[in-house]
Amino acid sequence: MTAKTYLELVNEAIYETKASLDPLTSVNFASPPRTVLYDRFKSWVNMGYRELQMKRKEWFFRKERATVELWPRLQLAGLTTIPSVGDVLQGASSGVQVTVVALHDLEDIEDDGQEERTVSVTPVAGYELQNLILRETFDVITPTPSTNIGYLKGLGRYGFEALVTNLEEIDKESVTAHRTSVVAAVGDLTLGSNATPLIYVPWRDWSMFVEMDTYPNWTADLPRFITQAPDGTYDFYPMPSASFYVSFDFTRSLSQMVLYSDTPTALPSRYHDYLVWRAVQEFADFDSQSKLFVRATKHVEEYLYWLTRDQMPRIGFARSKFND
Repeated sequence: MTAKTYLELVNEAIYETKASLDPLTSVNFASPPRTVLYDRFKSWVNMGYRELQMKRKEWFFRKERATVELWPRLQLAGLTTIPSVGDVLQGASSGVQVTVVALHDLEDIEDDGQEERTVSVTPVAGYELQNLILRETFDVITPTPSTNIGYLKGLGRYGFEALVTNLEEIDKESVTAHRTSVVAAVGDLTLGSNATPLIYVPWRDWSMFVEMDTYPNWTADLPRFITQAPDGTYDFYPMPSASFYVSFDFTRSLSQMVLYSDTPTALPSRYHDYLVWRAVQEFADFDSQSKLFVRATKHVEEYLYWLTRDQMPRIGFARSKFND
């Protein structure tokens, strides 16, 4: 079936209600005559679209998969100079040198007048990240030297919203780590050998979990565990000391239609008429038309049945959480 536009959905809803309104056109859709009632129909169609997306996060049409490249991250605080991508930083006490790959401001949330940034870094050849010292200050070595620009507050966490468009929620059980060509031989990049499913550890158990080992424990290979902090960011263990890829399934954030030519792209086209009948249902309720409400509800429930049948995970047996 062909996807229906916002304009077509609104006009079909108007037609099914037998409302005394002329069909909208691409010319007058944004500013129609008798604006109030037309705007109600437009709002009802969009409302049906949003609420359907919110009804079940498990809908297949809300799911997608992403792959992003990540680097080791450091959280810097007390910054007098904001580092730039390409800067080479050196720890004043440890002497460790790192190159800044990217900057992130996801942890600068306090209104304390202190500049903080999380930086993705890669160690300069000959230096190891585990030799960094907590709270040591950093200097910029190149390209524009500067001393004491800030100090190492701790290890940086990972926020994926800025890396993946329309991300609402990650399926924590689907996260897999992969090597990059920068840190692995060609033979280690084949799909058969280059995949490590990460084990999710709840945040309440994370501190005890990592403290059982030497923390931080850096690895030149791939991390094995992942957690989500209370602020929504993620952490890995062992700590990556080089770049790696992470792939995961995620739920897309809600979308809506604005222009007359927009389509409900998050919804397969064979279910688009749900939005028509949901708008008719709202009109019938608004206009106290009980027979029309019953007719619209019949169609709405049919589409919800088909969506549940076709767009939900199949019922099955999961492995026991109490067995390894």
